[in-house]
Amino acid sequence: MERQPYYVSVQRRTVVTDPSSGSYEFVIEATGAEREHLQALIDDLGDAETDAFRDCFMLVTNQTNEKINIPYQQRLHAVYMYIHKLGAADTKRFVEQMFDQQS
Repeated sequence: MERQPYYVSVQRRTVVTDPSSGSYEFVIEATGAEREHLQALIDDLGDAETDAFRDCFMLVTNQTNEKINIPYQQRLHAVYMYIHKLGAADTKRFVEQMFDQQS
């Protein structure tokens, strides 16, 4: 399959072909299958966020917030690693800088 540019917003949870359809943070080059995989990762991120919110605020738990957030952080990391893999040069540099700052 041929790669084409996609415009990704992790915040808005979108992967679109039209850069004028809204704001985006990243530009990637992907096949349709890769785009679908990234969208699934982003959707899973939303599910993990909902689960963490529920666990933190709706249930009485002995877990710390840090432990509750682990699944969300793992999924967020997977999203950014996949964006890095498919990213244009500027996108790759930005993701690398994000993770360098966290170290």
